[in-house]
Amino acid sequence: MDRARLDHWIAIDDDAHGWADADRDRLVETDPDLGLSDPATIDRLRAGLEGYS
Repeated sequence: MDRARLDHWIAIDDDAHGWADADRDRLVETDPDLGLSDPATIDRLRAGLEGYS
């Protein structure tokens, strides 16, 4: 995200492969079959977004 000069961001992806270790704390990994319909994923997303309010 350095190119875009973003300071505050979170990513949602169903494939954590290839993500830099430095960015993993911003990644909400989803189940490929359930996506955002998985309540546990929604909880992780909500927790990740709490720091931006």
